[in-house]
Amino acid sequence: MKQFFLIFLLISAISLYSCNNSMLVENDDIVLLQKIRLKIEEPSGLSLGSNNTLWTVSDRTNNIYNISLDGKVLKEIPFNGNDLEGVFFNKNDYSLWIVQEANREIIKLDTTGNILFRKKLNLPQTQINSGLEGICGNANSIFLINEKKPKLWIKLTSKFFIEESERLRFSKDISGITYDEKRKEFWIVSDQSQLLFRWTKRKGLTKSYKLFIRKPEGIAIDTANDQLYIVSDKTNELFIYKITK
Repeated sequence: MKQFFLIFLLISAISLYSCNNSMLVENDDIVLLQKIRLKIEEPSGLSLGSNNTLWTVSDRTNNIYNISLDGKVLKEIPFNGNDLEGVFFNKNDYSLWIVQEANREIIKLDTTGNILFRKKLNLPQTQINSGLEGICGNANSIFLINEKKPKLWIKLTSKFFIEESERLRFSKDISGITYDEKRKEFWIVSDQSQLLFRWTKRKGLTKSYKLFIRKPEGIAIDTANDQLYIVSDKTNELFIYKITK
């Protein structure tokens, strides 16, 4: 009888775990291709650029970097800022957008570093160092994420006011975001949870993946080649994944 009771408890625990982790998959549809050491301290934020390059920022130097897909620094843009945490390259006008976490500011620059536009956003916030953490876009809109307290997905209007926001409740924090034009969804990373998520405003969370990356803080997607790029703020590494499904 005691043995039967122990088996029952084990089956119940497994069932409960399975239910709570029904969205978590064993990375069966993303495969790690390569891991590259970067000569950039604390890269935070990532965006696909033009001519097979990537853009990232450093929250140690507060500079902006253009790198090759194999991690070589092609260009460094000095920036007089504070706590850069995200970057987005707009292929429509070849501009760069960056976010500053502490003062909740978005900034538009050209690729030589000239500031074209800047705006502080009115966001609910309880901690200074838990603010804007990522930025991405599509042909029509700019999207942001707020790291935590509260964890938010934000859509801006064409005049860069907040049009929509949605609380995200599936991780300890959110640290990077990119938009997938091919699948019409967002890929989001969590630094503290070490997880990768697929999410849409309409469907919510659709899939989660465990990441064996310390402090993933930036993500970019190459939809033409079905590849994901993720940077680690802790180890200064670039991880390249193949999307197989």
